[in-house]
Amino acid sequence: MKKIILVFNNKSFVRKPQTAAEVAYIKSFGGEYKVNSDDIYEFLTRKFKEFTGEDLNESIDDQIHEEKSRVIYCRLNKLDEFIDMLNGFDKDQLCCLDEVRSEDSKNTLWVNKFQYE
Repeated sequence: MKKIILVFNNKSFVRKPQTAAEVAYIKSFGGEYKVNSDDIYEFLTRKFKEFTGEDLNESIDDQIHEEKSRVIYCRLNKLDEFIDMLNGFDKDQLCCLDEVRSEDSKNTLWVNKFQYE
């Protein structure tokens, strides 16, 4: 089991609705659809469980909310699959996740290659 650190930024991003629920939200309330680190973490959790059967919510050891970031410490059995999954997502799907680090070595395992304003 690998101990990792997920580093999210504390920004909100406007993005195109990607699910029926997001489209319904726009139709009901108008305006833009905004996402934050909570939304992206929920998305990653759902997709990872679909992809591997492993539940990120069950593997959380700790969470720290800082002024500019949200840090989640967790354990994964399928780290390679998690990194592969991240590499398959687009800019909108990754907007609040900055990087994934090894908790033991503190080395960066994955970094978000997209640029955001």
